[in-house]
Amino acid sequence: MKQKRTKGVKFLIERNDEVDAALYKTSVEFLALCNFSIVNHYYLLKSLADKYGVENISLQEHAIIVDTTDLAFTGTDGNIYQFAKKVENRKKGNQVWFTLDDQKEGDIVDNTKGKITDTVMSKMIAEKLDVFPSNIIKEASQLAITRLRSRKRQKTNNITTEQVIVSKDNPPYFRKHTLYSSKGLFQVTENSIIWNGLTRIEIPFTKLVNCKRDNYTVQDFIGKNIGGYLSVQQTQSLFNKHGERVKTKKNKKHHVFVMTHEVPVSRFKLNYEIEGWLSFDTNAQKEFWMTFYDSVNKKHIIVPLPEKFGSVIAERKDDNDALNNNSKQKRKDNSMNSAMCRKIRLNLKRLNKLQRKQMIHFFSITKHEVFEGLTIFEYCEKYKLGLAIDDISPGKGSGSFYQDAITWSIPNLCEQKGIPYDLVNPAYTSRDCSQCGFRHSSSQKEKMSKKENGVFTCKDCGFTGLSLHENAAINIAKKASYYVGENKKVD
Repeated sequence: MKQKRTKGVKFLIERNDEVDAALYKTSVEFLALCNFSIVNHYYLLKSLADKYGVENISLQEHAIIVDTTDLAFTGTDGNIYQFAKKVENRKKGNQVWFTLDDQKEGDIVDNTKGKITDTVMSKMIAEKLDVFPSNIIKEASQLAITRLRSRKRQKTNNITTEQVIVSKDNPPYFRKHTLYSSKGLFQVTENSIIWNGLTRIEIPFTKLVNCKRDNYTVQDFIGKNIGGYLSVQQTQSLFNKHGERVKTKKNKKHHVFVMTHEVPVSRFKLNYEIEGWLSFDTNAQKEFWMTFYDSVNKKHIIVPLPEKFGSVIAERKDDNDALNNNSKQKRKDNSMNSAMCRKIRLNLKRLNKLQRKQMIHFFSITKHEVFEGLTIFEYCEKYKLGLAIDDISPGKGSGSFYQDAITWSIPNLCEQKGIPYDLVNPAYTSRDCSQCGFRHSSSQKEKMSKKENGVFTCKDCGFTGLSLHENAAINIAKKASYYVGENKKVD
């Protein structure tokens, strides 16, 4: 469990004609700026893919990494920009990537990769949109990167996110009118939220919602740099292009403004200090659906996929396949109409909620024989175990067997019950040897999975006897960390 965790709360905003009109007007401008940024970043990716090959490009959260020894590239605005190169022996705060102009004598530089930062991408936009303030441009640029990265849900084992993006004829535009900020364009006062964007708008709110459990008050947000977003899509239907009210919706009386911020771990009361970890690896294989490892008692616990969970997975898969096939057949006569697609999407939404409820029941209510007739949380309390959660990102290649439901619902449930937990990055946990740490290649792992009946055998130290899933569960437990104070750490 990290020292801080990002949480979200909601402010309830009363409808007001004057404020609604102002929000709609500024949201139109902000939407246009965001879509312009998306176009810029999209064509930058395409130009880099044409020159260096799409397999040598990686779109990161705040940058683009290119496998190249070049020192510079041409931006979408026609100007020449320097690649930042990674310096192995020097840091400036957290910065380890430096352009040629910022490098110093004696720097050990990795010239095999070049980095294009979000700041550089913002400059390309600023050259064309100098009428907008720099902070607004940075927000739009970052939101554009996030929008492009959302295409990762379409990637597969053979197709990367970058290949998905550049294969499209058009970039993924924003369509909903939303005001967004991660860098302080929103500020909170005692009774209003202030948008400091292209125009300053004061938005009165009535109360906080969805925050009873954590006892948040308005004072927790005043004077802090807090990210948030406000959808004004409802407002769009009430006004014409001149901002004049043309229609009244009596059932739309409020907006909801969502804010995110970091909450210290100390805010959550924990029942005990941990002595070890109960980690688990979640898999598509029904017989090894959840492979737990108890680091205190040094034992594995395997839970197969319950039959009722399997039926939900199958229904969800059928619905997703229907939508995917329809997108391929949309120009043919046998494609589904919009009403049928909407019905399927509503059912998928229902299934997502059902999976989250099932996971809450599975961890905190169901008594399991393999856990000594206790619930999983009771078992953790009995042996003072923290819960090491496989924090895999949901997408097309994952999340189809309850992984997304786990990462969505279990951390909040742990906080309610006072159970220590950690969201563990699962990278390489199925490929690393749990004894010596040797990292195997993907092909070696594939060979063990198919030709060696899923038994893990280390090619370096010779360790064997566990399944791939049991080995991964041990690695997840080893990667887990729990901070009790500033310095104390339990591994």
